Amino acid sequence: VVFLTHMGFTRTYHGDISLRGVISVAAITGNVTTTVSSGYMPAALNWNPFLKAIPNKPSYHRIGILNLYDAVISGNPYPIKALWFAFINFLNQCANSNKIIEQFYPNVEFIVQTELFMTPSTRYADLILPVCSFLEFSDFIAQPYPNIQLQQKVIEPLYESKSDAIIVSELAERLGFGEYFQGGEEGLIDLIMANRSFEGITRETLKNQAVQLPPLPEGASFPLSFGTPSRKIELYAEQLYEDGEALPVYLPPIEAPITPGIKKYPLTLINGHSRFRTHSMFANVESLLDLNPEPLVDIHPIDAEKRNINTNDMVTVYNDRARTTLKARVTEGVKPGVLDITEGWWIEQFKEGSLNHLTHDIINPVQDKIYEPNMHMNDVAVEVEKNE
Repeated sequence: VVFLTHMGFTRTYHGDISLRGVISVAAITGNVTTTVSSGYMPAALNWNPFLKAIPNKPSYHRIGILNLYDAVISGNPYPIKALWFAFINFLNQCANSNKIIEQFYPNVEFIVQTELFMTPSTRYADLILPVCSFLEFSDFIAQPYPNIQLQQKVIEPLYESKSDAIIVSELAERLGFGEYFQGGEEGLIDLIMANRSFEGITRETLKNQAVQLPPLPEGASFPLSFGTPSRKIELYAEQLYEDGEALPVYLPPIEAPITPGIKKYPLTLINGHSRFRTHSMFANVESLLDLNPEPLVDIHPIDAEKRNINTNDMVTVYNDRARTTLKARVTEGVKPGVLDITEGWWIEQFKEGSLNHLTHDIINPVQDKIYEPNMHMNDVAVEVEKNE
């Protein structure tokens, strides 16, 4: 048996437990560093040479997106005056859009967005910096494992657009840190490749062909420890005992018909992926909209019959947070009790609301304690009704 893990099954309040269970099975059966189980050297970002080179660098720390909500709104541990968004359609793709619009944005004095299009998020930016398309800059691609390759520039950037790497480099120059941002896009690629994962692999090699990362020798181990108190894989996590998650056992969703107080919303909303988009990218491409013109909510025939809903009926999906109006599609492609609205549709493409107006930003304290909380996009209780 091979577990192919992706992020979809972790997008619930207790999604971390599922992944811990998979890892525990691999550890118990000795399948941690074999050629068919995480057996490739990881291609990891290596920022240390860059960070160590900057004298008197300001303190910084990583913060999860859900933690950022509370930090901006509360001003704790300190007020956040400005935000720079890159590679993200923040408002469109992150949980609880109403909270972002009504509480988050008003508490930020200055927002910068680097973007190629006028997305829902870009409309809230104070300063928009035009970036070029992937055809106009070089980058490093390390997904999906175990293959790595270069994204090589095909044409020069058009008009006044620049790549994010060049924008950051030029900003650093103006702030007096330019000497640490030399080399442009290729310099950033070299920085990433200053890693033991890439021994024997050069940028020149990657310009001619993609390369597969070397597999670990059978039975070999990573020359590092794990982020646990014992520095080992822990099947029983003592530090999570008081949270009821010392062992990776089943716990119910945070929002589901069986959850107290949720009975008035008997359906679970999930957000699948569309073959016509990559997240919110390409949602504005006319030729794709000809094939897939508008958002739909998939509903099982059993649930549709109870509510007198037919395909192409205009319906409203709702909960205590918001109402979202769109057309229905009756299909056995979803389970009874489940609604599916594919993620990535832009807010303005809905008749009312949007997918993430319905989602929540509840933080799981266990995830917060271990690393950072995830967004529980597939753990959302709703009801749906036909529009008369």
